[in-house]
Amino acid sequence: MLISSRPLVVAAALVLAQAAAVSAQTVIVRKVPAGSTVEVVVNGTKVGTANADANGDAKIPFSLAQFDNKTEMDAYIHVDTCENLRRVFVVERNQTPANPEPGCTRRDANGLFLVKSKITNLVVDTSSANPTIWLRQGSVDLNAKPSKAHAWDDLPTGLVVSGGAGLGKYRDSLDLQCGNSTTCNGNDSHTVYTAGGTLWFGPFLGVGGAFVKPAGVNANGAGSNYHFNSVISSDIAVINGKVGIPAGPVRIYGQGGTNYTWAAQRTTQTIEDVNATQSIELKTAGWGWQFGGGLEVWIKPKISIFGEVNRVRVKGEGREGRQGVYKDYLNNVLFGIGFKLGH
Repeated sequence: MLISSRPLVVAAALVLAQAAAVSAQTVIVRKVPAGSTVEVVVNGTKVGTANADANGDAKIPFSLAQFDNKTEMDAYIHVDTCENLRRVFVVERNQTPANPEPGCTRRDANGLFLVKSKITNLVVDTSSANPTIWLRQGSVDLNAKPSKAHAWDDLPTGLVVSGGAGLGKYRDSLDLQCGNSTTCNGNDSHTVYTAGGTLWFGPFLGVGGAFVKPAGVNANGAGSNYHFNSVISSDIAVINGKVGIPAGPVRIYGQGGTNYTWAAQRTTQTIEDVNATQSIELKTAGWGWQFGGGLEVWIKPKISIFGEVNRVRVKGEGREGRQGVYKDYLNNVLFGIGFKLGH
């Protein structure tokens, strides 16, 4: 692998292949105009010249041993840019390079570099404001691609769409429907469905939106001389801010935001002694809040599975001319799959 220097830090590279180390050293200068001339000067002595190829790369061999049989030296690196020439200076820390020639400008690489005799090769990338230097103890393959332990080492960012299902339970809805009835039964734990997406601006921060569909809450009850059936159904749109913590192919996240809930309660009641039936419907809508957290696991570069737990505050006031208020809490656990869109 190539080892990058750090600004103002001595870059001491590891010896990776001592037995197989080549005797010739090379300075490889990259991102220069094709066909331009490149020179390498070590401690004031020009050690070689080459022309950049079609890819903008030039390779100049040198040997540190020719300088008083040195085995290593701490060096600063400078690059002079002239009209049709690039001159690279490799200068020992106690020496000073010659001033730039007229018409040339100098750029300094940040850092002090440990150059070892016979085995250290240098790659000088001139594309940035300051040259970037890479040290390699052994041969250099310019076509090598960086290796990754897994394709998911960098967690996907951008738009991730998802869908899933789970279980949800309203805290109060069943009790509110039953009221003071003598007998009442029902079920307030039902399947919840969700579909939405998250735009991750980076590994740590995102914003998401989703549609959540809880199943209806049913209640059947009876009292003195009457019986009834009641159903509450709701649709919830949520918007969340998300904060993630990457851990390999896993992103653990917390989320919180707002929601808008549309709900409808329909009650049918029968008075038994007169055999009369009455139907009442209340429709509500309004804003609430929610918070929760979860994790996503990237099993493929563009496919993930997720699980999360949320607490949703649903609130609404009567609509379509109806008078009434609906308030409750929906706790849910969701599982699903996500797909990364685009590159």
